[in-house]
Amino acid sequence: MEDYGWLAYRQKFCCAVCKKQLDFSTKRGAVLDHCHQTGKVRGLLHSSCNTAIGLLGEDSVTIELAAAYVKSFNKTED
Repeated sequence: MEDYGWLAYRQKFCCAVCKKQLDFSTKRGAVLDHCHQTGKVRGLLHSSCNTAIGLLGEDSVTIELAAAYVKSFNKTED
């Protein structure tokens, strides 16, 4: 728990992915994210941010492609 608190403090009590405030009053408001290959803890995330990474297979290329796809629809049409 001490490490959990330090991690929350280091992240300014915000999700490491979306940077929005974490809710520590609920059980799933802040989840401990880890790499499934190495077991190494990466940070605290919203449950939905953690799920998104998992659904994309924890693959950085796929995650970047998904981000580029979403960004391509955020452009203002001329």
